[in-house]
Amino acid sequence: MPTKDDIIFNSLDSQPLQTLTIVQLKKELRFRNLSPTGNKNELILRIVEDNNKRNNEGTLEELNVLRVQNLNNVEEAISDNAHLLTEIESLRKQVELLNNSSTQSPLPMPPPSQIDPNIAAILSTLMETQKQFLERQVNPNVIQITSTNDTANSI
Repeated sequence: MPTKDDIIFNSLDSQPLQTLTIVQLKKELRFRNLSPTGNKNELILRIVEDNNKRNNEGTLEELNVLRVQNLNNVEEAISDNAHLLTEIESLRKQVELLNNSSTQSPLPMPPPSQIDPNIAAILSTLMETQKQFLERQVNPNVIQITSTNDTANSI
């Protein structure tokens, strides 16, 4: 069932389109892959011409279906983005805790059941790396030697 906006955007007459803003008209033109440049009357004329063409081809109502699909995709993307932002904020707080902690004090971590196993593994690796780095800073005389089978006999 077409919405009020669908009826306005699918108008074969320019009068209903006059109620829309330039931003709305440009958005509709981009949706239709048409040029969004020009003044308001040019934008309206471009939409009306496209509507007449689609009406003659019998494809004008397909725009309503495409608008609904586009709206669903946008809502899904917004939901995904909100979830990702929540995860990023959680990781940021955990990294901040790591950066603010000293090697002597244990990290205040939430119970293990609340931490994603992948995140826990990454945090453990980061903590171990940070510990090794700090140990090297405390004792600069420690040298790490890496060798292969070829060089092992030489050492």
